[in-house]
Amino acid sequence: MPEAIVECILPDGRLLATEVGAGAVRLRGEALPGEHVLWEPAPGSGKRREGDVRDVLRRSPQRRSVTCEWSSECGGCDMEAWSISSRSEAIQATVGQLLQLEEAPTWHAPSSENGYRARVSLRIVDGRLGYTRARSHELVEIERCEIANDGCNAGMQALREWLTANPESHPYLDGAELRTNGHEIVYSLRTRGKSPPHVWRNLKELGNVALDGKRRAGHTTLEMPGGIRASAGAFYQVNLETNAALVAHAVGQLSGATAVLELYCGNGNFTVPLAKAGKRVTAVEFEGASLADLRLASREQGLDIEVVGKNVLRLDPTQYAYDGVLLDPPRAGAPGVLEKVLRQRPLRVVYISCNPTSLVRDLRTVKGYRLDSVHCFDMFPKTHHVETVVTLERSHPRDSILPMR
Repeated sequence: MPEAIVECILPDGRLLATEVGAGAVRLRGEALPGEHVLWEPAPGSGKRREGDVRDVLRRSPQRRSVTCEWSSECGGCDMEAWSISSRSEAIQATVGQLLQLEEAPTWHAPSSENGYRARVSLRIVDGRLGYTRARSHELVEIERCEIANDGCNAGMQALREWLTANPESHPYLDGAELRTNGHEIVYSLRTRGKSPPHVWRNLKELGNVALDGKRRAGHTTLEMPGGIRASAGAFYQVNLETNAALVAHAVGQLSGATAVLELYCGNGNFTVPLAKAGKRVTAVEFEGASLADLRLASREQGLDIEVVGKNVLRLDPTQYAYDGVLLDPPRAGAPGVLEKVLRQRPLRVVYISCNPTSLVRDLRTVKGYRLDSVHCFDMFPKTHHVETVVTLERSHPRDSILPMR
Protein backbone atom coordinates (compact mmCIF):
# COMPACT_ATOMS: atom_id res chain seq x y z
CA MET A 1 0.00 0.00 0.00
CA PRO A 2 1.28 3.53 -0.77
CA GLU A 3 2.25 6.00 1.95
CA ALA A 4 0.91 9.54 2.26
CA ILE A 5 1.17 12.53 4.57
CA VAL A 6 -2.11 14.09 5.67
CA GLU A 7 -2.35 17.83 5.03
CA CYS A 8 -5.82 18.92 6.17
CA ILE A 9 -9.48 17.95 6.39
CA LEU A 10 -11.85 18.90 3.57
CA PRO A 11 -15.41 20.24 4.04
CA ASP A 12 -16.93 16.84 3.24
CA GLY A 13 -14.87 15.08 5.92
CA ARG A 14 -12.31 13.56 3.59
CA LEU A 15 -8.60 14.14 4.14
CA LEU A 16 -6.35 15.91 1.66
CA ALA A 17 -3.00 14.12 1.65
CA THR A 18 0.16 13.99 -0.42
CA GLU A 19 1.36 10.59 -1.50
CA VAL A 20 5.09 10.15 -0.93
CA GLY A 21 6.80 10.63 -4.30
CA ALA A 22 3.53 11.49 -6.04
CA GLY A 23 0.69 14.01 -5.95
CA ALA A 24 -2.44 14.82 -3.99
CA VAL A 25 -4.90 12.16 -2.89
CA ARG A 26 -8.23 12.37 -1.09
CA LEU A 27 -8.72 9.86 1.68
CA ARG A 28 -11.47 8.70 4.01
CA GLY A 29 -10.59 7.52 7.49
CA GLU A 30 -9.32 8.59 10.85
CA ALA A 31 -6.09 10.57 10.55
CA LEU A 32 -4.77 14.00 11.57
CA PRO A 33 -2.65 16.58 9.74
CA GLY A 34 1.02 15.65 9.74
CA GLU A 35 0.39 11.94 10.20
CA HIS A 36 2.02 9.43 7.85
CA VAL A 37 -0.51 6.86 6.74
CA LEU A 38 -0.82 3.83 4.53
CA TRP A 39 -3.77 4.05 2.17
CA GLU A 40 -5.58 1.82 -0.24
CA PRO A 41 -7.15 3.08 -3.49
CA ALA A 42 -10.94 2.95 -3.44
CA PRO A 43 -12.48 0.43 -5.87
CA GLY A 44 -13.36 2.12 -9.13
CA SER A 45 -11.71 5.42 -8.20
CA GLY A 46 -9.58 5.33 -11.36
CA LYS A 47 -7.68 8.58 -11.93
CA ARG A 48 -9.50 10.44 -9.18
CA ARG A 49 -6.88 9.29 -6.65
CA GLU A 50 -9.21 8.52 -3.80
CA GLY A 51 -8.89 5.89 -1.14
CA ASP A 52 -9.12 4.83 2.49
CA VAL A 53 -6.68 5.11 5.38
CA ARG A 54 -5.59 1.61 6.42
CA ASP A 55 -2.89 2.32 9.01
CA VAL A 56 -1.20 5.25 10.75
CA LEU A 57 2.58 4.96 10.66
CA ARG A 58 3.53 8.19 12.42
CA ARG A 59 1.08 9.78 14.86
CA SER A 60 0.39 13.45 15.53
CA PRO A 61 0.92 14.84 19.06
CA GLN A 62 -2.63 16.21 18.67
CA ARG A 63 -4.06 12.70 18.50
CA ARG A 64 -5.95 11.61 21.61
CA SER A 65 -7.25 8.28 22.87
CA VAL A 66 -10.67 7.23 21.63
CA THR A 67 -13.01 6.28 24.48
CA CYS A 68 -15.93 4.84 22.50
CA GLU A 69 -15.49 1.11 21.89
CA TRP A 70 -17.67 1.25 18.74
CA SER A 71 -16.04 4.33 17.21
CA SER A 72 -13.92 2.53 14.61
CA GLU A 73 -16.90 0.49 13.41
CA CYS A 74 -19.69 3.06 13.62
CA GLY A 75 -17.85 5.90 11.90
CA GLY A 76 -20.32 8.51 13.16
CA CYS A 77 -17.74 10.48 15.15
CA ASP A 78 -15.18 10.82 12.37
CA MET A 79 -13.00 13.31 14.28
CA GLU A 80 -13.08 11.72 17.71
CA ALA A 81 -9.31 11.13 17.67
CA TRP A 82 -8.62 14.83 17.15
CA SER A 83 -7.95 16.94 20.24
CA ILE A 84 -10.63 19.54 20.91
CA SER A 85 -8.36 22.41 19.87
CA SER A 86 -6.98 20.76 16.73
CA ARG A 87 -10.48 19.90 15.52
CA SER A 88 -11.94 23.37 16.07
CA GLU A 89 -8.93 25.03 14.46
CA ALA A 90 -9.14 22.71 11.44
CA ILE A 91 -12.84 23.40 10.87
CA GLN A 92 -12.37 27.14 11.35
CA ALA A 93 -9.51 27.08 8.83
CA THR A 94 -11.65 25.22 6.30
CA VAL A 95 -14.54 27.67 6.60
CA GLY A 96 -12.15 30.64 6.60
CA GLN A 97 -10.41 29.49 3.43
CA LEU A 98 -13.67 28.83 1.61
CA LEU A 99 -15.00 32.29 2.50
CA GLN A 100 -11.59 33.93 1.92
CA LEU A 101 -11.56 35.46 5.40
CA GLU A 102 -8.58 37.35 6.76
CA GLU A 103 -9.32 36.10 10.27
CA ALA A 104 -10.77 32.82 11.53
CA PRO A 105 -14.54 32.81 12.06
CA THR A 106 -15.83 33.07 15.63
CA TRP A 107 -16.17 29.63 17.23
CA HIS A 108 -19.00 28.73 19.62
CA ALA A 109 -18.25 25.56 21.58
CA PRO A 110 -20.77 23.60 23.68
CA SER A 111 -20.22 22.88 27.35
CA SER A 112 -19.51 19.20 26.57
CA GLU A 113 -18.68 17.12 23.52
CA ASN A 114 -20.50 14.10 24.98
CA GLY A 115 -24.16 13.53 25.78
CA TYR A 116 -25.38 16.26 23.46
CA ARG A 117 -27.63 14.44 21.00
CA ALA A 118 -31.35 14.76 21.78
CA ARG A 119 -32.29 12.75 18.68
CA VAL A 120 -30.68 9.55 17.36
CA SER A 121 -31.59 7.44 14.34
CA LEU A 122 -31.09 3.69 14.70
CA ARG A 123 -31.49 0.64 12.48
CA ILE A 124 -33.30 -2.51 13.53
CA VAL A 125 -32.23 -5.77 11.92
CA ASP A 126 -33.84 -9.01 13.13
CA GLY A 127 -34.57 -7.35 16.46
CA ARG A 128 -31.00 -6.08 16.87
CA LEU A 129 -30.47 -2.37 17.44
CA GLY A 130 -27.60 -0.16 16.34
CA TYR A 131 -26.07 2.19 13.78
CA THR A 132 -25.10 1.52 10.17
CA ARG A 133 -21.41 0.99 9.55
CA ALA A 134 -19.85 3.87 7.61
CA ARG A 135 -20.22 3.51 3.82
CA SER A 136 -21.94 0.12 4.11
CA HIS A 137 -25.27 -1.49 4.95
CA GLU A 138 -23.91 -3.52 7.87
CA LEU A 139 -25.37 -3.10 11.33
CA VAL A 140 -23.11 -2.11 14.23
CA GLU A 141 -24.84 -3.14 17.45
CA ILE A 142 -24.17 -0.77 20.33
CA GLU A 143 -25.10 -0.78 23.99
CA ARG A 144 -24.96 2.99 24.46
CA CYS A 145 -23.80 6.04 22.54
CA GLU A 146 -21.37 8.52 24.11
CA ILE A 147 -22.72 11.51 22.23
CA ALA A 148 -26.41 10.68 22.91
CA ASN A 149 -27.96 12.25 25.97
CA ASP A 150 -29.20 10.24 28.96
CA GLY A 151 -32.78 10.18 27.67
CA CYS A 152 -31.80 8.68 24.32
CA ASN A 153 -29.53 6.10 25.96
CA ALA A 154 -32.28 5.10 28.39
CA GLY A 155 -34.68 4.88 25.46
CA MET A 156 -32.24 2.69 23.58
CA GLN A 157 -32.15 0.23 26.46
CA ALA A 158 -35.94 0.26 26.82
CA LEU A 159 -36.43 -0.36 23.09
CA ARG A 160 -33.90 -3.20 23.13
CA GLU A 161 -35.81 -4.86 25.98
CA TRP A 162 -39.12 -4.37 24.16
CA LEU A 163 -37.70 -5.97 21.01
CA THR A 164 -36.53 -8.97 23.03
CA ALA A 165 -39.98 -9.37 24.57
CA ASN A 166 -41.83 -8.93 21.26
CA PRO A 167 -40.06 -11.07 18.62
CA GLU A 168 -43.16 -11.05 16.38
CA SER A 169 -42.35 -7.39 15.54
CA HIS A 170 -38.88 -8.14 14.14
CA PRO A 171 -39.83 -8.84 10.49
CA TYR A 172 -41.75 -5.56 10.28
CA LEU A 173 -39.35 -3.09 11.89
CA ASP A 174 -36.69 -1.28 9.88
CA GLY A 175 -35.49 1.40 12.28
CA ALA A 176 -36.26 3.88 15.03
CA GLU A 177 -35.63 7.50 15.83
CA LEU A 178 -35.40 8.28 19.54
CA ARG A 179 -36.51 11.85 20.17
CA THR A 180 -36.34 13.78 23.43
CA ASN A 181 -36.67 17.33 24.71
CA GLY A 182 -34.63 16.49 27.80
CA HIS A 183 -37.69 15.44 29.80
CA GLU A 184 -39.79 13.11 27.66
CA ILE A 185 -38.92 10.58 24.98
CA VAL A 186 -40.77 9.61 21.81
CA TYR A 187 -40.10 6.39 19.89
CA SER A 188 -40.65 7.04 16.19
CA LEU A 189 -40.54 3.60 14.58
CA ARG A 190 -40.10 2.87 10.87
CA THR A 191 -41.78 -0.22 9.47
CA ARG A 192 -41.47 -2.28 6.31
CA GLY A 193 -44.15 -4.37 4.65
CA LYS A 194 -47.74 -4.84 5.70
CA SER A 195 -48.05 -6.07 9.28
CA PRO A 196 -50.94 -7.76 11.14
CA PRO A 197 -52.46 -5.59 13.92
CA HIS A 198 -51.53 -7.97 16.74
CA VAL A 199 -47.83 -7.23 16.18
CA TRP A 200 -48.24 -3.80 17.79
CA ARG A 201 -50.53 -4.70 20.71
CA ASN A 202 -47.78 -4.07 23.28
CA LEU A 203 -46.50 -0.75 21.93
CA LYS A 204 -48.02 1.14 24.84
CA GLU A 205 -45.42 -0.52 27.08
CA LEU A 206 -42.81 1.78 25.48
CA GLY A 207 -44.81 4.92 26.23
CA ASN A 208 -44.95 7.53 23.48
CA VAL A 209 -44.79 5.74 20.12
CA ALA A 210 -45.33 6.69 16.48
CA LEU A 211 -45.35 4.24 13.57
CA ASP A 212 -44.22 5.79 10.29
CA GLY A 213 -44.99 9.24 11.67
CA LYS A 214 -48.46 8.42 13.01
CA ARG A 215 -49.22 8.28 16.73
CA ARG A 216 -49.89 4.79 18.07
CA ALA A 217 -49.42 5.21 21.83
CA GLY A 218 -49.10 8.07 24.30
CA HIS A 219 -48.40 11.53 22.86
CA THR A 220 -45.78 12.00 20.17
CA THR A 221 -45.39 15.78 19.96
CA LEU A 222 -42.54 17.18 22.03
CA GLU A 223 -42.66 20.65 23.56
CA MET A 224 -39.22 22.03 22.77
CA PRO A 225 -37.52 25.02 24.44
CA GLY A 226 -38.82 28.42 23.36
CA GLY A 227 -42.38 27.32 22.61
CA ILE A 228 -41.50 25.15 19.59
CA ARG A 229 -43.56 22.03 18.84
CA ALA A 230 -41.95 18.93 17.29
CA SER A 231 -44.32 16.19 16.16
CA ALA A 232 -43.02 12.74 15.24
CA GLY A 233 -42.30 13.71 11.62
CA ALA A 234 -40.76 17.13 12.30
CA PHE A 235 -37.05 17.96 12.22
CA TYR A 236 -35.32 19.63 15.15
CA GLN A 237 -31.65 20.23 15.90
CA VAL A 238 -29.95 17.41 17.80
CA ASN A 239 -27.91 19.68 20.08
CA LEU A 240 -30.37 21.67 22.20
CA GLU A 241 -27.70 23.69 24.03
CA THR A 242 -25.87 24.82 20.91
CA ASN A 243 -29.13 25.40 19.08
CA ALA A 244 -30.23 27.84 21.78
CA ALA A 245 -27.01 29.82 21.30
CA LEU A 246 -27.41 29.68 17.52
CA VAL A 247 -30.99 30.97 17.65
CA ALA A 248 -30.10 33.79 20.05
CA HIS A 249 -27.26 34.88 17.76
CA ALA A 250 -29.37 34.77 14.59
CA VAL A 251 -32.25 36.72 16.15
CA GLY A 252 -29.79 39.28 17.50
CA GLN A 253 -28.32 39.79 14.04
CA LEU A 254 -31.77 40.93 12.85
CA SER A 255 -32.47 43.21 15.81
CA GLY A 256 -32.87 46.25 13.55
CA ALA A 257 -35.37 44.61 11.20
CA THR A 258 -39.11 45.08 11.54
CA ALA A 259 -40.35 42.51 8.98
CA VAL A 260 -38.42 39.29 8.35
CA LEU A 261 -38.77 36.90 5.41
CA GLU A 262 -37.73 33.49 6.73
CA LEU A 263 -37.02 30.74 4.23
CA TYR A 264 -36.85 27.01 5.08
CA CYS A 265 -38.52 27.78 8.40
CA GLY A 266 -39.30 24.17 9.41
CA ASN A 267 -41.32 24.00 12.62
CA GLY A 268 -40.31 27.50 13.72
CA ASN A 269 -36.89 27.11 15.36
CA PHE A 270 -36.13 30.74 14.41
CA THR A 271 -39.65 31.86 13.51
CA VAL A 272 -41.13 31.76 16.98
CA PRO A 273 -38.19 33.58 18.67
CA LEU A 274 -38.22 36.23 15.90
CA ALA A 275 -41.95 36.81 16.40
CA LYS A 276 -41.50 36.95 20.18
CA ALA A 277 -38.82 39.59 19.60
CA GLY A 278 -41.48 41.76 17.96
CA LYS A 279 -40.77 40.99 14.30
CA ARG A 280 -43.49 40.52 11.70
CA VAL A 281 -42.45 37.20 10.16
CA THR A 282 -43.30 35.61 6.82
CA ALA A 283 -42.24 31.97 7.19
CA VAL A 284 -41.90 29.75 4.12
CA GLU A 285 -41.58 25.96 3.98
CA PHE A 286 -42.98 22.89 2.21
CA GLU A 287 -46.33 21.73 3.53
CA GLY A 288 -45.93 18.91 6.03
CA ALA A 289 -45.66 18.00 9.70
CA SER A 290 -43.22 20.80 10.52
CA LEU A 291 -45.40 23.52 9.08
CA ALA A 292 -48.45 22.12 10.88
CA ASP A 293 -46.48 22.34 14.14
CA LEU A 294 -45.57 25.96 13.42
CA ARG A 295 -49.15 26.98 12.59
CA LEU A 296 -50.42 25.49 15.83
CA ALA A 297 -47.65 27.06 17.92
CA SER A 298 -48.34 30.43 16.29
CA ARG A 299 -52.08 30.24 17.03
CA GLU A 300 -51.59 29.06 20.60
CA GLN A 301 -49.13 31.87 21.38
CA GLY A 302 -50.85 34.61 19.38
CA LEU A 303 -47.76 35.41 17.29
CA ASP A 304 -47.55 37.68 14.24
CA ILE A 305 -46.49 35.00 11.74
CA GLU A 306 -47.67 34.56 8.16
CA VAL A 307 -47.06 30.90 7.31
CA VAL A 308 -46.59 30.15 3.61
CA GLY A 309 -46.66 26.53 2.52
CA LYS A 310 -44.58 26.61 -0.64
CA ASN A 311 -41.37 25.41 -2.27
CA VAL A 312 -38.85 28.16 -1.50
CA LEU A 313 -37.31 27.78 -4.96
CA ARG A 314 -40.66 28.78 -6.51
CA LEU A 315 -41.38 31.68 -4.17
CA ASP A 316 -41.97 35.18 -5.60
CA PRO A 317 -40.43 37.47 -2.92
CA THR A 318 -41.98 40.56 -4.52
CA GLN A 319 -45.30 39.49 -2.99
CA TYR A 320 -44.00 40.25 0.50
CA ALA A 321 -42.60 43.28 2.35
CA TYR A 322 -39.44 42.71 4.43
CA ASP A 323 -36.29 44.49 5.55
CA GLY A 324 -34.55 41.38 6.95
CA VAL A 325 -34.05 37.86 5.64
CA LEU A 326 -33.18 34.62 7.42
CA LEU A 327 -32.63 31.36 5.59
CA ASP A 328 -31.65 27.94 6.91
CA PRO A 329 -31.57 25.64 3.86
CA PRO A 330 -30.72 21.91 3.73
CA ARG A 331 -27.24 20.68 2.80
CA ALA A 332 -27.84 21.35 -0.89
CA GLY A 333 -28.10 25.05 -0.11
CA ALA A 334 -30.42 27.52 -1.81
CA PRO A 335 -29.28 27.92 -5.44
CA GLY A 336 -30.71 31.06 -6.99
CA VAL A 337 -32.67 32.06 -3.88
CA LEU A 338 -30.45 34.88 -2.63
CA GLU A 339 -30.49 36.60 -6.02
CA LYS A 340 -34.29 36.82 -5.87
CA VAL A 341 -34.71 37.93 -2.24
CA LEU A 342 -31.95 40.56 -2.45
CA ARG A 343 -33.61 42.43 -5.33
CA GLN A 344 -35.74 44.20 -2.72
CA ARG A 345 -32.55 45.32 -0.96
CA PRO A 346 -33.25 44.20 2.63
CA LEU A 347 -30.95 45.75 5.22
CA ARG A 348 -29.55 42.48 6.60
CA VAL A 349 -29.51 38.81 5.69
CA VAL A 350 -28.67 35.89 7.98
CA TYR A 351 -27.73 32.67 6.17
CA ILE A 352 -27.41 29.54 8.34
CA SER A 353 -25.59 26.69 6.63
CA CYS A 354 -24.75 23.11 7.55
CA ASN A 355 -22.60 22.80 4.40
CA PRO A 356 -19.93 25.47 3.84
CA THR A 357 -19.41 24.36 0.24
CA SER A 358 -22.99 25.10 -0.84
CA LEU A 359 -22.88 28.28 1.26
CA VAL A 360 -19.91 29.57 -0.72
CA ARG A 361 -21.55 28.64 -4.01
CA ASP A 362 -24.65 30.66 -3.08
CA LEU A 363 -22.67 33.67 -1.87
CA ARG A 364 -20.77 33.96 -5.15
CA THR A 365 -23.92 35.32 -6.81
CA VAL A 366 -24.45 38.10 -4.24
CA LYS A 367 -23.88 41.72 -5.19
CA GLY A 368 -24.57 44.88 -3.23
CA TYR A 369 -23.82 43.34 0.17
CA ARG A 370 -20.80 42.98 2.41
CA LEU A 371 -19.87 40.19 4.80
CA ASP A 372 -20.61 41.56 8.26
CA SER A 373 -19.75 38.50 10.40
CA VAL A 374 -19.11 34.75 10.25
CA HIS A 375 -19.76 32.50 13.25
CA CYS A 376 -19.32 28.73 13.55
CA PHE A 377 -21.52 26.83 16.00
CA ASP A 378 -20.25 23.40 17.05
CA MET A 379 -23.57 21.58 16.72
CA PHE A 380 -21.95 18.16 16.17
CA PRO A 381 -18.83 17.68 18.35
CA LYS A 382 -16.40 14.92 17.35
CA THR A 383 -17.47 15.21 13.68
CA HIS A 384 -16.46 17.37 10.70
CA HIS A 385 -19.93 18.94 10.55
CA VAL A 386 -20.51 22.53 11.62
CA GLU A 387 -23.26 25.17 11.47
CA THR A 388 -21.94 28.36 9.87
CA VAL A 389 -23.88 31.61 10.30
CA VAL A 390 -23.09 34.38 7.83
CA THR A 391 -24.57 37.87 8.24
CA LEU A 392 -24.72 40.11 5.17
CA GLU A 393 -25.26 43.86 5.33
CA ARG A 394 -26.48 46.05 2.49
CA SER A 395 -23.69 48.07 0.85
CA HIS A 396 -22.83 49.56 -2.56
CA PRO A 397 -24.73 47.82 -5.40
CA ARG A 398 -21.48 46.84 -7.13
CA ASP A 399 -19.92 45.17 -4.09
CA SER A 400 -19.37 41.40 -4.26
CA ILE A 401 -18.77 39.12 -1.32
CA LEU A 402 -16.79 36.51 -3.23
CA PRO A 403 -15.40 36.59 -6.79
CA MET A 404 -17.47 34.79 -9.42
CA ARG A 405 -16.14 31.49 -10.78
